[in-house]
Amino acid sequence: MTQRQSFGTGDINLAAAMTTMGIPPDPVNPVELIARDNGRDYTRFHFREVSYCGKYTPEELSSAWTDADQFKAENPSHPFSVVMGFISSRPQGCSLPDNWMEHAAEYLQMPVDAVRKTCKGIDAACKASPESPATYVCAFIVNRCDLIAHTHRKANMGNHSNMMERGKSITTIPELAPERIKKHLLSQY
Repeated sequence: MTQRQSFGTGDINLAAAMTTMGIPPDPVNPVELIARDNGRDYTRFHFREVSYCGKYTPEELSSAWTDADQFKAENPSHPFSVVMGFISSRPQGCSLPDNWMEHAAEYLQMPVDAVRKTCKGIDAACKASPESPATYVCAFIVNRCDLIAHTHRKANMGNHSNMMERGKSITTIPELAPERIKKHLLSQY
């Protein structure tokens, strides 16, 4: 049996940006919650191999994300440049949906009520103006909120993995694994 690999990131902004570019979440494990024994828990987002349109891969977008300045300089009108520019220009402490919408209003030079309306009707906005910077920015905000909501739902269900670190050894133990398997894995340390 071969295990299918998916692209994963722990960066919620990159994850929301990839979703904005049409890369669908991995259907098997879109969001993974990792509870670490050192208390530094995190979320990992997993994606399919290519965008719905077939133009973008997570690896290509991740590479652009890593060298954002070069990508934006070489591709100033690319939608991913717009999204990265929006994210990188956010004010410190911008984390709540209202913060993002206020930032979008300033970034796009639109009234904040117009941003809220676009976010609320993002599906219609995507159909009516698929290449509009406002559509990409508002889609990012909506996708980011959706990823956070998905993470909270998964956490409330107690569906997370425990990562145990012992020296150079690391293992991930699924929270819902049978107790005998957890004990066996822990006894290996």
